[in-house]
Amino acid sequence: MKTKSYSFQTFLAAILLFAAAQIHAQNMKVGPQPDGSILVPSNQLLRPAGFQLYLPGRPVDITLIQNENLLLVKNIKSLDLIRLSDRTILQTLPYDKSGASFTGICSSKNNRSIYVSEAVNKVLIASFDNNNLSWNEPLVLPAPSIGGNPGPGGLALSRKEDRLFVTLSRNNSLAVINLADKSVSEIPVGIA
Repeated sequence: MKTKSYSFQTFLAAILLFAAAQIHAQNMKVGPQPDGSILVPSNQLLRPAGFQLYLPGRPVDITLIQNENLLLVKNIKSLDLIRLSDRTILQTLPYDKSGASFTGICSSKNNRSIYVSEAVNKVLIASFDNNNLSWNEPLVLPAPSIGGNPGPGGLALSRKEDRLFVTLSRNNSLAVINLADKSVSEIPVGIA
């Protein structure tokens, strides 16, 4: 097996390039750069593919709707509706008091019902009609046997869209919600 040997000139060139990059980075301010890159506080220079849209808050999950022309963003304090063609935020629908959980958003096939897990014990349901979002009555989830809140997370609709599956991190279970009568059963899944 042959090993590559690098010349002293190659090694020196690499060190000089690294030093030049460090000097350049020291003169940059955190945030977007003129070349489209982004300098983050940890001194990393990011060059993302595609485009970026700046949202206030902390987006935690996304889903495409309306033939992938609109994007729903599950943000920390709101559900945000974005038109992708011009990157316009069309609507920000705030949550009540609880805020968003770590993940969990899905929509019905016709995009009329949007399901979002919140941080405490509910699945929020938004109606989507004429490019407008509005909240409906939420689904309340069962508390864990140890007390406290269930910590809802990931969501999925059944193929028939008659049941909603919700991960309950503190219950160590998968909740199965019958959407016709709002009854909830749980499937134990073990720790986390």
